[in-house]
Amino acid sequence: MIIKLKVNVLKLDKSAFFVGEKGTYVNLAVFVNDDGPDQYGNDASIQTSFKDATKDDKHYFGNLKHSEFKEAHDLEAGSNDIPEADDLPF
Repeated sequence: MIIKLKVNVLKLDKSAFFVGEKGTYVNLAVFVNDDGPDQYGNDASIQTSFKDATKDDKHYFGNLKHSEFKEAHDLEAGSNDIPEADDLPF
């Protein structure tokens, strides 16, 4: 099963970030809709989660949808179909 994740990174609370040995991290909690997809087809929702956080400290910021696995295809040599990773807003 593949689950696609869509996150509005502008809604991430930067105070929930912490520095680890290999990078900067944020803990996330995923809440699966036990009754099936919601009215928008979302199977779960996501919020920040960190130790000793109060209800006001946790921020909802995204949804999850189940996705069908698509078979990989080979790129031609010299293809420019690989997206750049530098288009992130932060």
